[in-house]
Amino acid sequence: MKNKIELASISSCTGCSACVDICPTQSITMKLNGALHYFPHINDDTCISCGKCMKICPILSPLTAEESVQRYYAAWSTNDDIRKGGTSGGIGTAFASNAIEKGWAVIGAAFDEEWNLIQCLATSLDDIKRFKGSKYLQSKSDQCYKDIVRLISQDQHVLFIGTPCQVEAVKKIIPVSKRNLLLTCGIICHGVNSPVVWSAYVDSLEKKYKSKLISYNFRSKLKGWGQDQRGNVRLNVTYHFANGKVVNEPAWKNQFHYWFGLHLMMRESCFHCLYRKEQRNSDLTIGDFWGVQRILPNLQNAHDGVSVVVTSTSRGEEFFSQCSDIEKYVVDSSSTQKVLKGYLDTRSESVKKEEVERMKLFDLDYGKCGFNKLKKKYSAPTFVGRFFESVKFYLGIKS
Repeated sequence: MKNKIELASISSCTGCSACVDICPTQSITMKLNGALHYFPHINDDTCISCGKCMKICPILSPLTAEESVQRYYAAWSTNDDIRKGGTSGGIGTAFASNAIEKGWAVIGAAFDEEWNLIQCLATSLDDIKRFKGSKYLQSKSDQCYKDIVRLISQDQHVLFIGTPCQVEAVKKIIPVSKRNLLLTCGIICHGVNSPVVWSAYVDSLEKKYKSKLISYNFRSKLKGWGQDQRGNVRLNVTYHFANGKVVNEPAWKNQFHYWFGLHLMMRESCFHCLYRKEQRNSDLTIGDFWGVQRILPNLQNAHDGVSVVVTSTSRGEEFFSQCSDIEKYVVDSSSTQKVLKGYLDTRSESVKKEEVERMKLFDLDYGKCGFNKLKKKYSAPTFVGRFFESVKFYLGIKS
C-alpha cells in the first residue's frame, strides 16, 4: 500500500531533520533536491504510515505560540579570552560554560575533521570550545534529537543552542512533561547556506594554498568589532592552514561570504522564515548588537564586541541572571524597536520573490557547472571594481 505521508513542501521545509530521528522504521533520510540543499526522502518500501514525522514537523504542525515577555540586554563575557575569541560578546560560549558548570549537557554546532557542520553533544568545558563563533551555513542536526531525548529521559538538563527552526523542532520532540529540563537558546539568523557549496569552497581553498585548513573565522575581529563612522559593519574573514599560511580579507572580497550576502545559497524557506519576528520561540535569543552605542551611548568597553540578549521566558531570565561571568545592561522599552530592526525581516514580498528566483537560478547553474565555474560567473568584487561602484553610487549613476 502506498504511504499516505506528505512532508513539508520544498519551499517551506527548513531542513531541521526532526522527521529523520522520529521515524520508528528509519524510513526517512536527508537527500539532495536540486544542487544545494538536503530534504527528507521517504522510503515507501519500509514506511508504515504512522504519521509521527508529520506530527513532529514544525511546519506541518507548529507549536501554539507561548505568552512571553521580551526583555532586551546588551551583554558580554567578562572572560577576555571568551569575549575576544567570540563573534560578538562571547555570550554563546558563556551560556554553554555556565550550563556545563551546573552539570547540564549542551548541544551546539561544531565542525568535524572534514569541515562538516554538525549539531553535537558537549559535556565538558573542553567540548564547548568547538562551538565558539558564528558559522554561516546549515548544520546537520539529525541524530542530535535522539541525544536530547535520551538525556532528558534520564532527567538530565540540556541547553540547546541553534537556529530558531531547530529550536522549534527540539521543543516539538520533547514531551511537554519534560520540557522543564530543556533550555533553548536561539541565534539571530538571517538564513542558512548550502553545506554543499561550503564543502566545495573548503576544497578550493586547500587546493589553492596546498595545505589543510585548520581554522576558519567567519567573523574575525582582527580589524575590530562594530561599525565605522559611516555605519558600515566591520566584517572580516580569517582562516589558517597547517603550513602556517594565514589569510585575512574583507567579507565583501571573500567568495563564500559574498554569495551569502547576495542570498544565493540560502534555503527557500529562509526567504519566508516563520521565526524572524518580535516574539521569539526560544527561552533566550543571542546575536550581535549592531548600533549598540547609538542605543546605549554611555556604554564603555564596547570595542571588543557586544551581544544582544533577549529573554523570552521566566526560565531564560532566571538562567541569564545566574550567569556571574557576564556583564549586562538593560535596554529600556523606548529603545527596543531600534534593537528589533537588527533581526526582523522587513523586506517586501516583491524583493523576496526576486531573491528566490535568483537563488533558484544559482541552484540550477551550480548543478550544471559546479563551484569553480560559478566562482568566475558570480565572482566576488575586486578592490578596483568596488571603488568604481562607490564612485557611481555617490554620483547617482545606476549600473
